[in-house]
Amino acid sequence: MKKVLLVGNGQRGKTLSKFLIDQDFDTLDTLNDADFSEISEINLLDYSEMIIATGEKAKLNYIELALSNSINVLVEKPLLFDEKVLNSWQVRANKKGLLIRTAYAHRFESHIEAARKILNEYKLGNIYTINGFYGNGTAENIKSSKWRDSKYAVIIDLVPHLLNLMHFFLGPTEIRNLSLVSKSFENNGSDYCVLSGEANNIFFEFVVTYLSWKNRFNIEISGSNAQLILSGLEKWGNSDLTTYIRKHPPSVPSQLNFENTSSDNHLLKQWLSFKEDILKSKPTNFESDLEISRVLKTLLGDDIFAKN
Repeated sequence: MKKVLLVGNGQRGKTLSKFLIDQDFDTLDTLNDADFSEISEINLLDYSEMIIATGEKAKLNYIELALSNSINVLVEKPLLFDEKVLNSWQVRANKKGLLIRTAYAHRFESHIEAARKILNEYKLGNIYTINGFYGNGTAENIKSSKWRDSKYAVIIDLVPHLLNLMHFFLGPTEIRNLSLVSKSFENNGSDYCVLSGEANNIFFEFVVTYLSWKNRFNIEISGSNAQLILSGLEKWGNSDLTTYIRKHPPSVPSQLNFENTSSDNHLLKQWLSFKEDILKSKPTNFESDLEISRVLKTLLGDDIFAKN
């Protein structure tokens, strides 16, 4: 029976390892305590899946190794690489019947899944705007970490989440008229950012920050028939979804509430979905990753991409 190789046994890797249900796995990390400290110590033929929870540059090398050894990959977000690199990986993975998936785990939260169902049923009518806010108070923690306090810190960290969720809700879109405001109030790198633009003529504005002393996540989607409001994340303990139905002539809207009674199991759902899709021979699809990379390249240039 083949095993899982968890690459990167830091804080995120340890969190992900808790959800490897009934699965034998080994850990690899060149800095932290792990089963192996060097890839040369490992026989990659012993593994069927690889979870990559490392920095961007290391991701490139490990994905190449996985492709060469026919290993399916779940890689921590973001996957910021040049379009040629992503397209090459997608073609090679699909030729070999391998699944490489970027771990955007928020889409497995119950209230976000419910929001997508509402959107797919066109209950909002024509969508006009999407506003998102994603903030935490980790500026001080980020500043103490040289590699995390990079030039584009909060942009690379949190903006991809919101762009990925927009893709999850709307599907592929033509994104244009982009604008970015970035500030560094406490950190060397960006710790506050406002991104706006249009996706298929839907105006969007996203605010991300390390300066929100109370963790906060909100998405508001407004359409011709209704408004959908997402608040909170399961990992923080509270998450809500409310839909306000427009009335004609204007009056107090009717209100539909989604009550999230489930515990925080979105990481487990992500892992089980990944395993199930391998069994179903789902193809590798970097559509969302390519969209995110194009947006950030347009705004920030090629230096956001990891290179050997």
